[in-house]
Amino acid sequence: MDDTLAETPPTGAAQTQLIAIHGNGGGRYRFHRCQAYAPPWLQFHPISLPGFGGEPKQSGIQSLADMARWVAQ
Repeated sequence: MDDTLAETPPTGAAQTQLIAIHGNGGGRYRFHRCQAYAPPWLQFHPISLPGFGGEPKQSGIQSLADMARWVAQ
């Protein structure tokens, strides 16, 4: 099996996006090494959640559901 990523997108994947979300602690910087290996057709979006990676905390985020809504924006 070939472990390399395809240089061209799979059928129907021309606008594929990947949102990379860090675990507890850290921030978007944890994905800098990975981003270099993303194929050109993949839109790679590493994010830092509020309160992590230098992002300010947001008082309106009190639950996992609140955090999910923030990510969806």
